[in-house]
Amino acid sequence: MKKTIISVLLIIPFIVSAQRGNLYKSAEDYYNKKPVENIEWYPETYTMLLGVQRVEISKNGKKEKVKPSELGEEWASDGEGNLMRLYDKEWYAVIVNGAFCYYVKWMEGSVTVSDKGTYTFSTSNPNSMDHSSQKFMDYYSLTLGGEIKRFKDRALEEFLDKYGLKDKFNNEKVKREFKDSVVGYLAKEKMKIIKYAKMGNEKAAKQQK
Repeated sequence: MKKTIISVLLIIPFIVSAQRGNLYKSAEDYYNKKPVENIEWYPETYTMLLGVQRVEISKNGKKEKVKPSELGEEWASDGEGNLMRLYDKEWYAVIVNGAFCYYVKWMEGSVTVSDKGTYTFSTSNPNSMDHSSQKFMDYYSLTLGGEIKRFKDRALEEFLDKYGLKDKFNNEKVKREFKDSVVGYLAKEKMKIIKYAKMGNEKAAKQQK
C-alpha cells in the first residue's frame, strides 16, 4: 500500500495561490469536471481593506472585484484544484469527502496534493501580524452537506467507533522524533487524521451498499 506523506510549510502572507479557480453548481459537477462556463476567480488577488474583503473574478472576459462570499455559487475549486464549499459565508477546502469530511478554511491555510498522494499544508492568515505563531486550523462535518465545525479528535473518535476503528486510532501514537520541527510533527498528526477519516469513510460506504 502506498504511503501518504504530508508536509507543512509556512508561506508568505497574502499569497494564497498563483492559479485560477472555477465555480460549480454542485459538488457532483466538480467531480464530473463541469465548471460554470465563462467565469473564473483568482484566489491570489485577495485583499482586505478596512475589514472589507475582495477577490477578483472574470465574467465573460470582464474582470471585477467582489466579496469572496459572493462569487455566485456555493461550490468552487481553489488555485490548487481542491473542491471548496461555501458555508456561513466562509470558504472551506475539502480534504476528505465522505461520511466524515475534513476541511481547511480558505485564508487560514491551503493544501496541495501531488500525483503521488503527497499532501502539503501551508498556513496563511493575512489577519495575523504574528505569522510565526500561527497554528493550522482544521474543520469537519458529517457528510458533505453537514454543519461545519472546528475539528476535535473526539468527533473523529465517535465516528470511528461506529466502524470498530476507535481503539486502533487511539493506539496509533504519533511519534515525535528528534529531527522533527514543530510543523513537521504537525504534519504527522494531520496524516493520521486523514488516514483514519478515509478508513472510516470506506467502511461507511460499504455498509451503505
